[in-house]
Amino acid sequence: MWQGATTPYFVIYFDGCCQALGVFGLCQLHSFVDYLRSRMSKKDFEVLFHAMVIATASVTAVVGGALTLTGMVYYTFIKYGFGK
Repeated sequence: MWQGATTPYFVIYFDGCCQALGVFGLCQLHSFVDYLRSRMSKKDFEVLFHAMVIATASVTAVVGGALTLTGMVYYTFIKYGFGK
């Protein structure tokens, strides 16, 4: 937890290492999708791809909504000047 915080929120800092990990992770994801595409039929891959897109969007919406309802997102944006 950030030492100067007066509320029990965690602050996440991203540095160059995390950005490189993100780029490397995207390369790995792209390679994995290409591998799956080569091993599956076109119809099966489309079904899997659409299911994964829907699942990812649903989880993102639920987590984002929960963080917004608990005040975490609003607090972070206002505290660090993003919401001004």
